[in-house]
Amino acid sequence: MKLFLLFFFTVFITITSCTTTKYYSKNTYLLDFRPYADQGFLMSTTTIGESYKALGDIMIECESGYTTKDGKSPNQIDNPGVGSDENPIYSSYTIKKGKYKQWEVQEVLDLLYDEAKEIGADGVINIRLTSTGHSGSTDFEISGLAIELIN
Repeated sequence: MKLFLLFFFTVFITITSCTTTKYYSKNTYLLDFRPYADQGFLMSTTTIGESYKALGDIMIECESGYTTKDGKSPNQIDNPGVGSDENPIYSSYTIKKGKYKQWEVQEVLDLLYDEAKEIGADGVINIRLTSTGHSGSTDFEISGLAIELIN
């Protein structure tokens, strides 16, 4: 009987200690296109009625997490002594953990803008933003079609 009670108590503790409580929350994200419009750069979640040349589809994934001590992401580190095509995360190279980086919507939009400007775009249309947050962390995926306006 004691063995049964001990077994039952162990199973009960194991099952109840792994449960999580989901709390009520609301997240609102604003894609503020005004800073880009002020620079003459078009940003839109839809297509446009003007003529344009498609330059490329841009897709960016932003995952929240720890930076390195110097503020970089592990995939931005030059790994001395290891081939340049090898990922430093899986090598013997030690990465010192820095601060936790939580992505903000406007930062993600800035990345899309920067990528589009780099290829000579006048704008980005059909912008799609997806929030893939979990466990108190917010990750984002953003995509759009970089265009050159034809006058």
